[in-house]
Amino acid sequence: MSIRYVEQADIDPVKWDRTVDVSLNASLYGKSWFLDSVADTWDALIENDYLAVMPLVFRKGFVFTEIYPPLLTKYLGIFSSLPVNHDKINRFIQHIPKKFKKINICLNRLNTQSLQLGRVSGQPCFELDLISSYDLKQKKYTSIALDNIAIAWENKLSVMKHLSLTELEYFLRVNAKAGNRILTFSSLRQILSRLNKKGKAIIVGVYGPENTLCSVAVFVNETNSIILLYACTNSQCCALKANYLIIDSFLRDYSGNNITMGFDYTDTSWNENLYHDFGAVKGYCYTVKINRLPTLIKWAF
Repeated sequence: MSIRYVEQADIDPVKWDRTVDVSLNASLYGKSWFLDSVADTWDALIENDYLAVMPLVFRKGFVFTEIYPPLLTKYLGIFSSLPVNHDKINRFIQHIPKKFKKINICLNRLNTQSLQLGRVSGQPCFELDLISSYDLKQKKYTSIALDNIAIAWENKLSVMKHLSLTELEYFLRVNAKAGNRILTFSSLRQILSRLNKKGKAIIVGVYGPENTLCSVAVFVNETNSIILLYACTNSQCCALKANYLIIDSFLRDYSGNNITMGFDYTDTSWNENLYHDFGAVKGYCYTVKINRLPTLIKWAF
């Protein structure tokens, strides 16, 4: 097994995307164009002639260069058409160049947690099999989900599908967290512009009693799965349970298909309790953190 470090300019995007597409853990997050959309700079570790690939998203600071998890990206790690065991993961991590003084990588679901390097912690991820019908799916909702959906309808909320990028941008400028709103939408615009051409992006919104947009969710339809890529709900719609209405509406449309739904986005209102109420199964992706800074300054960063 030959693993080499390759800078972004020298990566063959055709070979790269082909490897991600045929990998056992194929994911939107690993595609070269997606990485270009969410990160200013990324290099990679590549095994042989693109047998396995591992993106390294990084940024340069005044003191050190670090590998970090980019916005809108649930996980990365190694993508390969062959099973990836803990020995291969350890070898890939060992090949990360020494110039990266801090490393924070969330591995994908098929990368194991039996790692010998760094500090490892589990990050919850949630999936829901959509093969059963909506009626059967609804019977597995918790009483909390059913009550909150009823509350949403009583509050005269309405669901609108296929919102435009313009509507999404305006909503995020008003409601997204100040520190991330511009960067988040810049990345979303690039991602959704590409996905819209292929009919793979679905932007769902909820309008409140006064016909104002108060909650949005961005879903991506992949080959065998649908992922919740991003969501944002203002304080008014949190109280009116708009997030429950969005998920229920989406399951009504897509249940009965041989696909899996990944609830990849989490924040204070789109969280573990919400996904559990719809029957999502909790799993874990594993994050590896390594601090290579000198001992005298290590604990300051």
